[in-house]
Amino acid sequence: MAYTYSDVNAGVIELSPSDLLYDENDVYQSIVTIFATRKRSRLFRRKWGNEFATLLFDPITERVAFQISAEIPAVLAKYEPRVTLLAHEVLPDYENESYWVRLECNIPELNRDVNWAFAMRR
Repeated sequence: MAYTYSDVNAGVIELSPSDLLYDENDVYQSIVTIFATRKRSRLFRRKWGNEFATLLFDPITERVAFQISAEIPAVLAKYEPRVTLLAHEVLPDYENESYWVRLECNIPELNRDVNWAFAMRR
């Protein structure tokens, strides 16, 4: 089978063939990495990243959820050109002190729509 995208699973220490990610899983890992990377945290790419981490240390509120939500389209457009954002939602999870993020994207090269959901925590 031919794949368009592939990468190594970021959580792997010893690589085996089953640890490779392909196509939408590779793109998903890239997005999670982008969202988790604080601006100015990469030594040789100081402008790379986002400001989500600073917002995550504020109290969990609808206002902060809105701020995160407002930044998502620009972050994806700048750092993940393989996807087109169709819709997104950020909801505060007061009980777990996190935000639930839902992304609906299209990956044009794969001709595929995908839906991803994950938690953003401190």
